Amino acid sequence: MTTYKPSQYQQNVFNFINNNRGSAVIQAVAGSGKTTTIVTALQSIPADKKVLMLAFNKSIAEELTARVPKHVRVKTYHSCAFGAYRFQMKFVKVDANKLTKIIKDVLPEDKNQYFGLIKRLVALAKSHAIGYLMGDTRQDWIDLADKFDLFNTKLDSDFDVNELLHYCKLVYAENNKLKKIVDFDDMVLFPLIFNTNFFKQDYIFVDEAQDTSSVQRELLKRMLKRNGRLIAVGDSAQAIYGFRGADSNSMQAIVNEFNATEMPLSICYRCSQSVITEAQKWHPKILPFSQSPSGSVVRLSQYEQSNFKSTDAIICRNTAPIITMAFSLISKDIPVNVLGRDIGKGLVSYIKSMRCDKISDLLSEIERDYMKSIANLDKDDDAAKIERLSDRKSVVQIFAKNCIDEEVDTLCVLIENFFGDDDNDNITLCTAHKSKGLEWDRVFILDEHLFMPKWVRKDWAIQQEKNIVYVAITRAKRDLFYINSGCWK
Repeated sequence: MTTYKPSQYQQNVFNFINNNRGSAVIQAVAGSGKTTTIVTALQSIPADKKVLMLAFNKSIAEELTARVPKHVRVKTYHSCAFGAYRFQMKFVKVDANKLTKIIKDVLPEDKNQYFGLIKRLVALAKSHAIGYLMGDTRQDWIDLADKFDLFNTKLDSDFDVNELLHYCKLVYAENNKLKKIVDFDDMVLFPLIFNTNFFKQDYIFVDEAQDTSSVQRELLKRMLKRNGRLIAVGDSAQAIYGFRGADSNSMQAIVNEFNATEMPLSICYRCSQSVITEAQKWHPKILPFSQSPSGSVVRLSQYEQSNFKSTDAIICRNTAPIITMAFSLISKDIPVNVLGRDIGKGLVSYIKSMRCDKISDLLSEIERDYMKSIANLDKDDDAAKIERLSDRKSVVQIFAKNCIDEEVDTLCVLIENFFGDDDNDNITLCTAHKSKGLEWDRVFILDEHLFMPKWVRKDWAIQQEKNIVYVAITRAKRDLFYINSGCWK
């Protein structure tokens, strides 16, 4: 039986927690054994203490529950906050389409050009708790929209910022009136704005702390006893969910707001020496484990079937190249597993909204919708939106090309069955965002030129793009390959 011997970095964390005072932010690089560190640290906390572990998602929460001491409760932010809110309010209904329904009720039909922007901006207003954690002035809304590059000053005559913000405020106010109907964002917002009572904790451990929002940090303050201790573990270089409302500087914000001590976990036990050298181009603080294999980083100008193994992963920044590559592998009798059931559901929902029976009609309608959507966008200022719309259109076209008949219903079935998040023996294909938290012996990065797009302008967004590259690279345990689409021998 091998005895677990912690690194000096890990031992420093254990010593700090055993000192029984103060909060800490632990900067844990990719593959640094943060879960093992957390679980080991929890063993030393007395059983009479109230301890809460907050995990990033339900699957991680379930995994941690099986590993932590019995006196430690493991929850997600949403389950913890919503559980307390529902206990206080009673008879609360969950409706994932709540915001869509409100917008349809509030927005006149001749103002439908604002629909998408209202939905996105109000969702961001929820994640930032406008009117509660920040102001509710016109400028506050504009600053929020500007931070996420939602619109620019080069607006055509059909687009009026004041009118847009008017409807955003109406929708936001109506959303918060319906306090017994909640969607996913409301689950953490409503406990804050309606002053939900929480059981106070002696210790709160936070996993994936780099993805916390300002609302979640405020909830942490309300969950913690006056002299309670917060141990937040994450990697600032893996913050890639800013587009969802997570703060790109959340680790530093936790340090500031909780007067926390910063501690590093700098050694990566996952990746080979060569992969770490490649990762250091994007995050110099990551260090290799002295006993890790040398591994390799290779750029392939061409490839063939024999280059791929069933245990490999192919990662790309965008979805369309992943789908093209998947069909290409299938045509060569190589089974695939494409991650992203939610992507498939979103595509099917979009296709059905076109209300077409035949694929030829669908493609024409999607082309018209695409041209209409980008007509009011500025080529430079809205490059991110144009790329997303173009990627979606390309994905539908790829599926249509590989569909066995002309029926849209058949196309929807193809898409629904194509994506799966199963752990099987097929080669895995996914976007960089979907790869987070996963690892493979060998990873192929597809179409490197799509990473770090030139249209990204905001400082926080540029850093997030760098983080996306870092995440993709550090999924490789031993060997990393760079390949381009369509370069079969």
